[in-house]
Amino acid sequence: MMKLAETERALLEVVEADRQRRVDAILDEAIARARAILKDAHARARREVRDAVLAARLRAEERLISLRARLATARRLSEQRRAAGILATEWASLPEALLTRWRHPETRRRWARHAARAALSRLPRSGWRIEHPADWPDAERAELAKVLAGDVDAAPSFVSDAAIRAGLRIHSGQNVVDVTFDGLLADREAIGARLLSLTRKEAA
Repeated sequence: MMKLAETERALLEVVEADRQRRVDAILDEAIARARAILKDAHARARREVRDAVLAARLRAEERLISLRARLATARRLSEQRRAAGILATEWASLPEALLTRWRHPETRRRWARHAARAALSRLPRSGWRIEHPADWPDAERAELAKVLAGDVDAAPSFVSDAAIRAGLRIHSGQNVVDVTFDGLLADREAIGARLLSLTRKEAA
């Protein structure tokens, strides 16, 4: 009987040991799976957080780019409106300012010399015809002719033109240098750019 009891106990111990080994194996596998699941969940959560942060950054950058573009557009429009206002004011006063310069002998002489220099740099040196306002004094015509004497082949002819309010128009054959009131104001775009440039320099 003792041997039978010992045998049963031994068998039970073997069964219990096998059961415990199987339980341990199942637990180990379950723990490993749980860890793998947790690891995967953590990795997925990190990816989702990283993706969410990147998406938020992209949206913020897009908003910033859009805001900067709108700000640049607003500044550009504001500058254009300001420039248009300046040009309107300056352009309105320019004709009278030019006429005033022509009415004063010293600035009129400088204007005539400037016209002559411009013509010397652009025209052939022969056959000059200088058109001028009817009220340009004879003494100033003679003075300009004397200044030009060493630079042109023959004395220029002077022709009065009632349509010229101020300034000179100098011809040589088919070539013309127009430094009259109307000629100076003809290129509105170039004058506008120059006026804005001078206004910005004065404001700086």
